[in-house]
Amino acid sequence: LGCAVPTVLRMAVISIVMISMVTGTLLVQAVPWMVRRVRRYWPEKREAIELKTVPEAFLFGCHRVGSDFLPVIKKQHRPFVVVDVDPQVIEDMRQRHIQAIFGDLENRELLEQLSIEKAKLIVSTVPDLSLQIHLLRYLKRKRAKSIVILVAHEVQDALELYHMGASYVILPHFLGGNYASQLVTHHGYNADLFEVERAKHLKHLKQRG
Repeated sequence: LGCAVPTVLRMAVISIVMISMVTGTLLVQAVPWMVRRVRRYWPEKREAIELKTVPEAFLFGCHRVGSDFLPVIKKQHRPFVVVDVDPQVIEDMRQRHIQAIFGDLENRELLEQLSIEKAKLIVSTVPDLSLQIHLLRYLKRKRAKSIVILVAHEVQDALELYHMGASYVILPHFLGGNYASQLVTHHGYNADLFEVERAKHLKHLKQRG
Protein backbone atom coordinates (compact mmCIF):
# COMPACT_ATOMS: atom_id res chain seq x y z
CA LEU A 1 0.00 0.00 0.00
CA GLY A 2 2.91 2.29 0.86
CA CYS A 3 4.35 1.90 -2.66
CA ALA A 4 0.97 2.41 -4.28
CA VAL A 5 0.48 5.90 -2.82
CA PRO A 6 3.42 7.54 -4.66
CA THR A 7 2.28 5.83 -7.87
CA VAL A 8 -1.22 7.23 -7.46
CA LEU A 9 0.22 10.68 -6.78
CA ARG A 10 2.41 10.51 -9.87
CA MET A 11 -0.55 9.50 -12.01
CA ALA A 12 -2.62 12.33 -10.51
CA VAL A 13 0.12 14.88 -11.24
CA ILE A 14 0.54 13.60 -14.80
CA SER A 15 -3.22 13.76 -15.34
CA ILE A 16 -3.39 17.33 -14.03
CA VAL A 17 -0.51 18.41 -16.28
CA MET A 18 -2.08 16.82 -19.36
CA ILE A 19 -5.48 18.38 -18.62
CA SER A 20 -3.81 21.78 -18.12
CA MET A 21 -1.96 21.49 -21.45
CA VAL A 22 -5.11 20.54 -23.36
CA THR A 23 -7.18 23.22 -21.63
CA GLY A 24 -4.50 25.85 -22.28
CA THR A 25 -4.34 24.99 -25.98
CA LEU A 26 -8.11 25.17 -26.34
CA LEU A 27 -8.22 28.53 -24.57
CA VAL A 28 -5.51 29.99 -26.81
CA GLN A 29 -7.48 28.91 -29.88
CA ALA A 30 -10.76 30.19 -28.46
CA VAL A 31 -9.61 33.63 -27.28
CA PRO A 32 -9.73 35.38 -30.70
CA TRP A 33 -13.25 34.00 -31.29
CA MET A 34 -14.37 35.11 -27.81
CA VAL A 35 -12.91 38.60 -28.24
CA ARG A 36 -14.76 39.11 -31.53
CA ARG A 37 -18.07 37.98 -30.01
CA VAL A 38 -17.71 40.23 -26.96
CA ARG A 39 -16.74 43.17 -29.14
CA ARG A 40 -20.12 42.99 -30.88
CA TYR A 41 -21.92 43.87 -27.63
CA TRP A 42 -19.26 45.99 -25.97
CA PRO A 43 -18.81 49.28 -27.81
CA GLU A 44 -15.25 50.50 -27.87
CA LYS A 45 -13.86 53.93 -28.47
CA ARG A 46 -12.16 53.90 -31.84
CA GLU A 47 -9.33 56.20 -32.73
CA ALA A 48 -9.71 58.49 -35.70
CA ILE A 49 -8.03 57.06 -38.78
CA GLU A 50 -5.58 59.51 -40.28
CA LEU A 51 -3.39 57.98 -42.96
CA LYS A 52 -0.36 59.97 -44.04
CA THR A 53 -0.51 58.53 -47.55
CA VAL A 54 -2.93 56.41 -49.55
CA PRO A 55 -1.74 52.81 -48.95
CA GLU A 56 -0.98 50.48 -51.82
CA ALA A 57 -0.76 47.49 -49.50
CA PHE A 58 -2.40 46.24 -46.30
CA LEU A 59 -1.08 43.62 -43.89
CA PHE A 60 -3.76 42.22 -41.57
CA GLY A 61 -2.10 40.45 -38.65
CA CYS A 62 1.60 40.90 -38.01
CA HIS A 63 2.31 37.79 -35.90
CA ARG A 64 4.06 34.66 -37.15
CA VAL A 65 3.31 34.45 -40.89
CA GLY A 66 2.71 38.20 -41.03
CA SER A 67 6.23 38.88 -39.80
CA ASP A 68 7.56 37.22 -42.97
CA PHE A 69 5.76 39.77 -45.11
CA LEU A 70 6.61 42.95 -43.24
CA PRO A 71 10.25 43.34 -44.42
CA VAL A 72 9.27 42.33 -47.96
CA ILE A 73 6.48 44.88 -48.18
CA LYS A 74 8.80 47.55 -46.77
CA LYS A 75 11.33 46.83 -49.51
CA GLN A 76 8.71 47.65 -52.14
CA HIS A 77 9.08 51.30 -51.04
CA ARG A 78 5.36 51.89 -51.44
CA PRO A 79 2.95 53.15 -48.76
CA PHE A 80 1.37 50.37 -46.68
CA VAL A 81 -0.59 49.90 -43.47
CA VAL A 82 -0.49 47.20 -40.78
CA VAL A 83 -3.84 46.32 -39.18
CA ASP A 84 -3.83 44.25 -35.99
CA VAL A 85 -6.01 43.52 -32.93
CA ASP A 86 -3.03 43.55 -30.57
CA PRO A 87 -2.39 47.05 -29.13
CA GLN A 88 1.22 46.11 -28.42
CA VAL A 89 1.82 45.31 -32.09
CA ILE A 90 0.33 48.65 -33.08
CA GLU A 91 2.58 50.46 -30.61
CA ASP A 92 5.66 48.58 -31.84
CA MET A 93 4.85 49.42 -35.46
CA ARG A 94 4.37 53.10 -34.71
CA GLN A 95 7.65 53.24 -32.83
CA ARG A 96 9.23 51.94 -36.03
CA HIS A 97 7.44 54.71 -37.97
CA ILE A 98 5.14 52.24 -39.71
CA GLN A 99 1.51 53.20 -40.29
CA ALA A 100 -0.58 50.92 -38.08
CA ILE A 101 -4.30 50.74 -37.28
CA PHE A 102 -6.06 48.84 -34.50
CA GLY A 103 -8.87 46.67 -35.89
CA ASP A 104 -9.77 43.41 -37.61
CA LEU A 105 -11.33 42.00 -40.76
CA GLU A 106 -14.76 41.62 -39.19
CA ASN A 107 -15.22 45.38 -38.90
CA ARG A 108 -16.78 46.41 -42.20
CA GLU A 109 -16.79 50.06 -41.15
CA LEU A 110 -13.02 49.90 -40.77
CA LEU A 111 -12.62 48.34 -44.22
CA GLU A 112 -14.75 51.13 -45.64
CA GLN A 113 -12.73 53.83 -43.91
CA LEU A 114 -9.45 52.35 -45.12
CA SER A 115 -10.79 51.87 -48.68
CA ILE A 116 -8.85 48.62 -48.86
CA GLU A 117 -10.44 47.79 -52.22
CA LYS A 118 -8.14 50.43 -53.77
CA ALA A 119 -5.00 48.64 -52.58
CA LYS A 120 -2.83 46.69 -54.99
CA LEU A 121 -1.87 44.09 -52.38
CA ILE A 122 -3.80 42.75 -49.37
CA VAL A 123 -2.21 40.15 -47.10
CA SER A 124 -4.25 38.60 -44.29
CA THR A 125 -2.61 36.15 -41.91
CA VAL A 126 -5.73 35.90 -39.72
CA PRO A 127 -6.30 32.11 -39.34
CA ASP A 128 -10.09 32.28 -39.43
CA LEU A 129 -11.81 30.91 -42.52
CA SER A 130 -15.04 32.85 -41.97
CA LEU A 131 -13.18 36.16 -41.72
CA GLN A 132 -11.15 35.38 -44.84
CA ILE A 133 -14.37 34.68 -46.74
CA HIS A 134 -15.87 37.88 -45.32
CA LEU A 135 -12.91 39.81 -46.74
CA LEU A 136 -13.16 38.19 -50.17
CA ARG A 137 -16.90 38.87 -50.38
CA TYR A 138 -16.33 42.48 -49.41
CA LEU A 139 -13.68 42.91 -52.10
CA LYS A 140 -15.90 41.21 -54.67
CA ARG A 141 -18.76 43.60 -53.91
CA LYS A 142 -16.33 46.49 -54.34
CA ARG A 143 -15.04 44.98 -57.61
CA ALA A 144 -11.51 45.22 -56.29
CA LYS A 145 -8.54 44.28 -58.48
CA SER A 146 -6.22 43.68 -55.53
CA ILE A 147 -3.78 40.81 -55.16
CA VAL A 148 -5.13 38.97 -52.08
CA ILE A 149 -2.87 36.59 -50.14
CA LEU A 150 -4.55 34.60 -47.35
CA VAL A 151 -3.81 31.78 -44.90
CA ALA A 152 -5.55 28.42 -44.47
CA HIS A 153 -4.76 25.41 -42.31
CA GLU A 154 -6.55 22.76 -44.35
CA VAL A 155 -6.31 21.96 -48.05
CA GLN A 156 -10.09 22.05 -48.39
CA ASP A 157 -10.19 25.53 -46.83
CA ALA A 158 -7.51 26.70 -49.25
CA LEU A 159 -9.52 25.37 -52.20
CA GLU A 160 -12.59 27.24 -50.93
CA LEU A 161 -10.63 30.49 -50.63
CA TYR A 162 -9.30 30.04 -54.15
CA HIS A 163 -12.86 29.44 -55.33
CA MET A 164 -13.87 32.69 -53.64
CA GLY A 165 -11.18 34.60 -55.53
CA ALA A 166 -8.00 34.55 -53.44
CA SER A 167 -4.82 35.23 -55.43
CA TYR A 168 -2.66 32.95 -53.30
CA VAL A 169 -3.29 30.87 -50.17
CA ILE A 170 -0.56 30.00 -47.69
CA LEU A 171 -0.76 26.61 -45.97
CA PRO A 172 1.69 26.93 -43.06
CA HIS A 173 1.77 23.15 -42.49
CA PHE A 174 2.93 22.59 -46.07
CA LEU A 175 4.35 25.90 -47.19
CA GLY A 176 5.39 28.71 -44.85
CA GLY A 177 4.79 32.41 -45.24
CA ASN A 178 8.42 32.89 -46.25
CA TYR A 179 7.85 31.36 -49.70
CA ALA A 180 4.73 33.43 -50.33
CA SER A 181 6.52 36.59 -49.19
CA GLN A 182 9.25 35.86 -51.72
CA LEU A 183 6.58 35.88 -54.42
CA VAL A 184 5.96 39.51 -53.51
CA THR A 185 9.71 40.14 -53.77
CA HIS A 186 9.90 38.61 -57.26
CA HIS A 187 6.51 39.65 -58.66
CA GLY A 188 5.88 42.91 -56.85
CA TYR A 189 2.25 43.93 -57.30
CA ASN A 190 1.90 42.31 -60.72
CA ALA A 191 -1.51 40.61 -60.67
CA ASP A 192 -0.83 38.63 -63.88
CA LEU A 193 2.24 36.92 -62.39
CA PHE A 194 0.28 36.06 -59.26
CA GLU A 195 -2.43 34.55 -61.44
CA VAL A 196 0.18 32.14 -62.83
CA GLU A 197 1.30 31.20 -59.30
CA ARG A 198 -2.34 30.80 -58.29
CA ALA A 199 -3.04 28.37 -61.15
CA LYS A 200 0.04 26.28 -60.31
CA HIS A 201 -0.78 26.08 -56.62
CA LEU A 202 -4.46 25.34 -57.24
CA LYS A 203 -3.53 22.47 -59.56
CA HIS A 204 -1.14 21.08 -56.93
CA LEU A 205 -3.77 21.23 -54.18
CA LYS A 206 -6.37 19.49 -56.32
CA GLN A 207 -3.88 16.72 -57.04
CA ARG A 208 -3.25 16.34 -53.29
CA GLY A 209 -6.98 16.21 -52.66
